[in-house]
Parts: sequence; structure tokens; C-alpha cells
Amino acid sequence: MGVIVPNVSTSFSNPIIDGIEDCAESQEFDVIIAHAGLASKHLLEKIGKMKESQVDGLIIISSLMTKKDGDYIKKLGLKTVLISTMLQNSDFPYIKVNDFSAMYQITNYLIKLGHQKIAIVGPNMADNVSGIPRFNGYKQALIDAGIKYEADWLQAGVFDFESGQKGMRNILKNHLDVTAACCVSDECALGVISEAVERGISIPEQFSVTGYDGTELAKMVTPALTTIKQPFYQMGHQGCDGLVEMINNDKLPYRDQLVDFSIQVGKTTKKIGRGINNV
Repeated sequence: MGVIVPNVSTSFSNPIIDGIEDCAESQEFDVIIAHAGLASKHLLEKIGKMKESQVDGLIIISSLMTKKDGDYIKKLGLKTVLISTMLQNSDFPYIKVNDFSAMYQITNYLIKLGHQKIAIVGPNMADNVSGIPRFNGYKQALIDAGIKYEADWLQAGVFDFESGQKGMRNILKNHLDVTAACCVSDECALGVISEAVERGISIPEQFSVTGYDGTELAKMVTPALTTIKQPFYQMGHQGCDGLVEMINNDKLPYRDQLVDFSIQVGKTTKKIGRGINNV
């Protein structure tokens, strides 16, 4: 079976692949892995190469897909399961967390710590699968808590380390009166923390930061990151199981599966004190 991931450096894909490979080995399937990058044309190219390699089926991980991609997959007759992504208005089975609910809950966690002015850092606002749902979950948590959302609290990006750095630089440059950053990935959160530390801002004494994914990076960074924990290994294993069912029995194993998530509390958040502009 073929597996397509967006980027070789993306840390969260490793445990998903581990789950896929363990499942595939137990059912005597080989796995071919390809990296498509972020450009949509590369995804199409990799799908075509998987067909040329005569894979029995395809798993696509966390790629922003278009109708054109879906039509091409159907034209090639590739049985396909999506993990940590989905294609709207299609019948491709997918496995992912509820991004709206996850971001709502971790934003609410910050609010319960006393934070009223919270930035969101790193969402791709052209991404209807993850970026916009995570932003909407964040915003709804503020609204439900009676907090007026400020447009300059949004620091958009593409989920990566550099987006976190840039977002934090903007927060400081524009003197935004925020006490916390709710980041859309662990890598993005590390970018925020890196920029803050470089500017002499102590985490979490002066500024709280949360991530999203629950990758190994969240445990390795000092202080350990408070983040949303996604069950990536389980998602990979379930996705492979579903694809094998499609290959062997020629039927959809499920339409979609929303898997559980949890808040992994680290040491990058604390009850509200003085903000970074009032130190």
C-alpha cells in the first residue's frame, strides 16, 4: 500500500506511519512512503506515481486536498483512506479529531486559568479542513466566555515553527495586549517559545503558550508543552485496518471516524499574572 505525507520534517506523521507499518506488516502488506510537500501539484504527481507502483491502496496523511485530487484518485481506481484530513463532499473515508472541539477546549483551558486576552497563532486561513475549524473553535470559546474577540489576535500562518516565530514577533512589535498564545501545532508553539525566550520573556511566568498535536516535541522542549494530544499511532493503525478491509472485501469500512483527543498539561501555562507588556 502507498502512504503520502505532506513533508518529511513534519513530526506528527511519524507515529501515524508507525501505526500503519505495524498494521500492514501484521497483514502481510508492504508500505511505500512518498512526501508530497505543500503544493497541490506535487500531491497529484505522487498519487500518479503510486498508481504506477501498482499499490493495492492509498493512505493520504494531513494533505490539503481538492476536488481535482479526489477525481484523479477515482479515475485511477485507487482505494483510499484519509488520515488527519478529509475531502468535503466526497465519500473517501477519513480518520481525524474534531478540530473545532479540540481548539475550543484548549482555549477554554486558558480562559479557566484567568486569561482573557488570547492570541491564536499559525492557522492557515485558506485551509477548510484544519485551519478554519481550529480558528472557529478558538473564537467560539472566547464568545461563550463573554470575551470580545479582537481581529489582531489572529496571527495566521501555515502551522509551522516559522509561523510561530513570526506570530510572536508581530505580537511584540504591535504591542498586542495578550497574555497567552493558543497555537495550532506543537511546532508553531515551539516557534512562539523560541522567539519569546530570545526576547527575554519567561514562559510561563510572563506568557502562556499551548500547542496542538501532542508530538514528542511537546515533551522534549523545556518547559514541557501544554498541548492537545492526538492518538496518532491509533489513527495510523485504524486507517491501515480500514484500507485492508477495502482491498480485501471491496467495501467502505466506515464513512468517517472522529477519534478522541485530550489536553496534555505541561508547564507552559499558568494562572494569569502580569502580561508581557506590563513586566
